[in-house]
Amino acid sequence: MIYKKIQNTPHERVNILHESLRWDGIFTDEEVDKIANYCNALEKQSGQISGDALINGEMRKSNVAFIRPDANTAWIFNKINNAIEIVNDRFFNFDLNGYSAIQYSEYHGDEGGKYEFHMDTSTGYENKEPEMRKLSLVMMLNKPGEDFEGGEFQINKAQESKPDNIEMIKGRMIFFPSFFIHRVAPVTKGVRRSLVIWVTGPKFR
Repeated sequence: MIYKKIQNTPHERVNILHESLRWDGIFTDEEVDKIANYCNALEKQSGQISGDALINGEMRKSNVAFIRPDANTAWIFNKINNAIEIVNDRFFNFDLNGYSAIQYSEYHGDEGGKYEFHMDTSTGYENKEPEMRKLSLVMMLNKPGEDFEGGEFQINKAQESKPDNIEMIKGRMIFFPSFFIHRVAPVTKGVRRSLVIWVTGPKFR
């Protein structure tokens, strides 16, 4: 469905914006383990936000690494790219160009790993970048409640103060607009491992 013209029956087109979409089985359980093992071997760095006023970790406590497309990872990108195209075409209809890397994130319970409420992108108008993040993806690489405790993924709907817990299971991919406020609640035990992707495109207009 293409949204180009103003309608006087907007309720008929409410699916122009979904809070989130969940897709299980993009990768098999064996493939998820293969990705997790690959990520475990990567060199990690602090996930602190550069220039953030809360650089002491009050905002974000995590370790991250980045997966780049190459001969070893092409199969990962190919499956994710196909899923993005299907989901965006059917549910979000954003103008998207792509992404250059996948972020691997670890949140450690013994460090109180977390990422407080934030947006993956601002409106885009106050910066000079030609593109902005528009569609975000998260995929869990291990099992909540078994490999770690806490670390709930929450999205805060517009005009509502109580966030929704988005159920995460191993291998499930969550798609949501990058301008929706969301967080990773503090991990209380174990290590939460996940992939994060921000798909960019021309600024909204």
